[in-house]
Amino acid sequence: MKAAAENLASVTLELGGKSPAIIDGSANLKDVAKRIAFGKFLNNGQTCIAPDYVLVHEDVKTKFIEELKEITIRMFGEKEVINESSPNYARVVSRKHFDRLNKILQDAVNKGAKVEMSGPINKETNFIHPVILSNVGFDSIVMQEEIFGPILPIVPFKTIDQVVYTVNEKPKPLALYIFTNRKSFRESILTQTSAGSVGINDCVLQFSHPNLPFGGVNNSGIGKSHGRYGFLSFSNDKPVLKQRSGFSMAYLMHPPYTDFRKKLVAQMLRWF
Repeated sequence: MKAAAENLASVTLELGGKSPAIIDGSANLKDVAKRIAFGKFLNNGQTCIAPDYVLVHEDVKTKFIEELKEITIRMFGEKEVINESSPNYARVVSRKHFDRLNKILQDAVNKGAKVEMSGPINKETNFIHPVILSNVGFDSIVMQEEIFGPILPIVPFKTIDQVVYTVNEKPKPLALYIFTNRKSFRESILTQTSAGSVGINDCVLQFSHPNLPFGGVNNSGIGKSHGRYGFLSFSNDKPVLKQRSGFSMAYLMHPPYTDFRKKLVAQMLRWF
């Protein structure tokens, strides 16, 4: 943005952020767990639209965690475990980010978070087993910064107002996911929060849809890409008007400004 401003150039940015997944008590928890496990732990959580934290209704929190643990092992593990021989599980991209994620995890545990699922960690190979946390403090780093790794905090809620407050208290996310079978719940979240993109009853698929624009809003980005939207974002529309020779209606707006022409101009300005 600094370089663009110095050259008076337009800018399109995708920035990321803390993308929430919101689970209503009416949702099908087996489906939800499967879709969140895929969206979160794909590429070791290192995707810009991965669910960054989960807000789940307190009535179904325990059941959801059980389902999530089971499907995560089944999806990314081998013979009921996830370890370095698991063929479907990735690694953290570098030692720098391994250390950052380890620091985030230790900070959460030191501040009272409960580890619902964890496993082997190997600094030499940048391997971190999927981690699920509950009882996470909002003052912990894991709830303040974008995680971009295989750590997933689970936060219970009682009312939709709590959900809206939690989401809106943070910078606008790149993605927001709503899992519910209730239209009223879905519409309440959609109308009271803001995000670059929204997925309803699934994760990350909005990114791959060829007819949907993709991008952030405010802290999560500027501008949209993909398909026609990307063409428009990365191009400059140049309007061209061709006027015929001879009499033109535009002459009626030329001076001298009689009372009639003033009224005519006033009427036309209402359309501009």
